[in-house]
Amino acid sequence: MPGVRRSIERGVARLALSRPPHNSISGALLRELRAALQSCCRDEAVRAIVLSGEGPDFSLGIDVGELADVPSAEEGERLSQEAQKLTRALLACPLPVIAAMHGRCLGAGAELALACHLRFAAEDLRFGQPEIKLSVIPGMGGTQLLPRVVGSGAALELLLSGDPVDSAHALRIGLVQRVMPAEALLPFCLGLGRRLARHSKPAVAGMLEAVQQGLQLSLADGLQLEARIFGQRMASEDHQEACRAFLERRPPELKDR
Repeated sequence: MPGVRRSIERGVARLALSRPPHNSISGALLRELRAALQSCCRDEAVRAIVLSGEGPDFSLGIDVGELADVPSAEEGERLSQEAQKLTRALLACPLPVIAAMHGRCLGAGAELALACHLRFAAEDLRFGQPEIKLSVIPGMGGTQLLPRVVGSGAALELLLSGDPVDSAHALRIGLVQRVMPAEALLPFCLGLGRRLARHSKPAVAGMLEAVQQGLQLSLADGLQLEARIFGQRMASEDHQEACRAFLERRPPELKDR
């Protein structure tokens, strides 16, 4: 049985975690998900990605059985670096990646969602980083991603307590963009993916690059990055066609849609 189910429709790829009963994350699943992500990035037909979980939960995180037998600090560091390859791939993806979060989203499952560009939640969401309760810290980027998303105070409350928060709290601290009934979550995320898929693919990639890389730069360097990407897009055929179409009050015929 595959650990990740992949389907593509109308420019949107759905990558669904499929490891019953609760989509616990193994090293094999991380490698499979990274390969699926890379395949989507190479596929000209894919314009957006929705990451979701099958069954009652998004993911309960790393299979604790895999954590119990790490023989040394060096091996633990290697395992973290290996898992972070997927985190880095998600952050650097030139396609918008949307997390559709429902049920329990814990540990490494939470870190997967944090590495996505957009996050939407079902009303039954329970989001948490419980690693402290196992006398360890997150290893897939949680200590770095969570403060960047919600700020250091809200992040430390989650990280130090290890207690999960509900969807209303997640919305209040900016962890998710919207909350909705569970039955509406996946249709909404797929619909958003289709709307994003209408835009110029290079323009979307440029927008993601400007925001994601800019977060790691000083304001001055970030502005310089924005100016460079802005210049590239201004000179593109798609921008010129979009401007003509706007003035002529017609839909644009984008080359790189």
